[in-house]
Amino acid sequence: MDPNQQQQKRKGPPLKPVDPEQYSFDIGLVKITTYRKKKRPQPLPPVADIHPCVGKMEERLRTIIDLKTFESILFDVMRPDVKDRTLLVPVRFRQRVAKLRQSVGEAMANMHGHVADELDTLLSDLEEQLDADAGRNELLEQYRLMILLG
Repeated sequence: MDPNQQQQKRKGPPLKPVDPEQYSFDIGLVKITTYRKKKRPQPLPPVADIHPCVGKMEERLRTIIDLKTFESILFDVMRPDVKDRTLLVPVRFRQRVAKLRQSVGEAMANMHGHVADELDTLLSDLEEQLDADAGRNELLEQYRLMILLG
């Protein structure tokens, strides 16, 4: 087939001859040329011709909202079961933790000589854990206040 016939069959701009100097490895990109067809935007229908969708869209939205994703399953598994919802108030939580620390300290003082070493180490580990948690909570509270203050 003749190159002129190929050019006539081909749609778009005519091809330019290739310069081998442009494609040598010691020269970077010189020029990038792109050709795009210009698409005319489709006009929206007049507002008077748009009718609201009843029923089907609500069902579709409900199925999308109720769709179980990996993230929602993971959150459901990791969400703690809180029986006393008042513990979610920070002041009540801190009061309960302080009361627990006090009762553990009293239990350690009362049972120091009367219990086995395993229980004594368990109570001391619990007290250390509560102290560490209290320190972390105080640090988080300081960060929160610093962020709020700006």
